[in-house]
Amino acid sequence: MLKIFTAAKKLEELLKQHQVIDIASTDHINNPLYNKKMLQEIIQKNLSDLNLQEQERLLQDFLIYGPLHLLLNNEDVTEILCNGHDTIYYEELGQIKKHTDVFFSEHNYQSFVQRILLETGQQVNLEKPFTDGKWKNFRLHIIQSPLSSKNTFISLRRKAKEAWTLEKLKTLDSITEKEQLFLQNLIKSKKNILVIGPTNSGKTSLLNALLQEVESTDRVLCIEDTDELSSPNSLSGKLLTRNDPQKQLTNYSQTDLLKQSLRMRPDRLVLGEIRSDEAKDFLMMLSTGHQGCMASLHADQAHQALWRLEMLIQMAAPQWNSRSIQKLISLSLNYIILIKKKDRKRQIHSIHEIKTYEDSIGFILEELL
Repeated sequence: MLKIFTAAKKLEELLKQHQVIDIASTDHINNPLYNKKMLQEIIQKNLSDLNLQEQERLLQDFLIYGPLHLLLNNEDVTEILCNGHDTIYYEELGQIKKHTDVFFSEHNYQSFVQRILLETGQQVNLEKPFTDGKWKNFRLHIIQSPLSSKNTFISLRRKAKEAWTLEKLKTLDSITEKEQLFLQNLIKSKKNILVIGPTNSGKTSLLNALLQEVESTDRVLCIEDTDELSSPNSLSGKLLTRNDPQKQLTNYSQTDLLKQSLRMRPDRLVLGEIRSDEAKDFLMMLSTGHQGCMASLHADQAHQALWRLEMLIQMAAPQWNSRSIQKLISLSLNYIILIKKKDRKRQIHSIHEIKTYEDSIGFILEELL
């Protein structure tokens, strides 16, 4: 490994000497761009002691995805987390592991970041040092200095190629047969459902599985920040928010899309994740009689989810008092499904029915499963 690190450093110096820059760079007006053919010629001329495998790995680091190449092509790897050029972790079959391979230099790591940004048409700069989006079959998040301490952090979450179903979740021991039948009945009877759980607990996977239980004649509109939910049928559709870092286009939030969706004759509305002001509009929409709607929310307990939902609505409508908000929630939502990760498996922890709200007691929940 030391041999190829030394070769990478030498190759980088050779490129600097000839004022050759990365194909991903934006500073290419006066300097030639390097490509695979150019690098191969330089390697053969100056680094002939490398074998073919070592040469290929060197080319990957300078031109493609370096140490991530194998991880990206491994379907068992569901998440990749880069904390810098020499610190890479990944989740494989539910277990977090440290990658034995690294980028050979910070330069190559930053070039990889620029290649991703070029492929996705996004920007990360001093004014906006982070971005979210979709790259290949992954949900992408990048954040860099000054919002991160030193390094640029990359988080990649793989989107399943095959649609999640309740049957598949049962096969993976995420749900029991009893829970499967109960959830199918909730969808059939058009109950309003809130799926909750910590980060990476499987909320989106469960939402996708529930969506597959929707009737083919139901028009479902999914509203998201990132493209993760699968439309259940050709009658349904998806609306995605827009956040233009260059500020040349108008930004559109989930709240904006909720208002648009009501003009599109939805039978059901699904909100990928409740994070902010959209909580108020979503609950108001449910209170007008919309049935069979779903959303997800980060929370570790059912009561905690209701408190968090109340706070988000309060932030959007500070003129509303707590009692009115709590009654709105109790009249709008029917069930809360808590999913957690236990022993490397994502499993339903509990299902609660929101029975009612009483001023002297608060929310009255009944744990069913």
